[in-house]
Amino acid sequence: MLKNRIIFFVITLFIVSCSTFQNDIDEKGTNLQTSFLVGGSFGGIVENNQLTEVDGTTSVDAISGATRKAVTLGVHTQFNISGHNIETGLEWLNFDQSIIYNLPTYFYYSRRDISFHQLRIPLVYNFELIKDRKLSLKIGASIGYTISKSIINSGTLPPYQFNDFDYGGTVGISYFPLKYVGIFCDIYRGSQIYRDTFHTAKGMGGQSYVKFGLIIRP
Repeated sequence: MLKNRIIFFVITLFIVSCSTFQNDIDEKGTNLQTSFLVGGSFGGIVENNQLTEVDGTTSVDAISGATRKAVTLGVHTQFNISGHNIETGLEWLNFDQSIIYNLPTYFYYSRRDISFHQLRIPLVYNFELIKDRKLSLKIGASIGYTISKSIINSGTLPPYQFNDFDYGGTVGISYFPLKYVGIFCDIYRGSQIYRDTFHTAKGMGGQSYVKFGLIIRP
């Protein structure tokens, strides 16, 4: 498909650009490092489990969810600007979850299965806790775009809206027990991507996840 070719081209161009950029800057003696990330993730859309700001519900009404572990891949570049370590990159993540509506008051006994894939661009500041970037705390922001999605309804469900863009804050850590191999864990909480009658309160329907895995420095 044309869309998949465009995505592949963007990722390839980014990787080549990072490598070229690194070579150019290294020749000038500036500290810059490119790394590859591979790992897992879990999370996705924040379900309104407490039925916040939903009128007319009773004790028998409930919304629940189930998320499944997924994959994350990425290429990151760290560069030093006047002693400040900045990191950015390109990431691919996928999410797979179900939102279950058990709402007798509203005559909803149904389920919505949601699967989507995202490209994300993080921008974080690295606080070096142990010298030579062995242990770092990362604080910053991330913006994402949903490149594909599949939403399947089982039963009668309220209409919904899905926003392909989201943005929000991220915090994480990285640790390098070996010179070229490290581990990472990042947490993200972002803007609303899913909205229906029962997901209108602040924070509900937002994008939220944890990702973790290995960092490889070539």
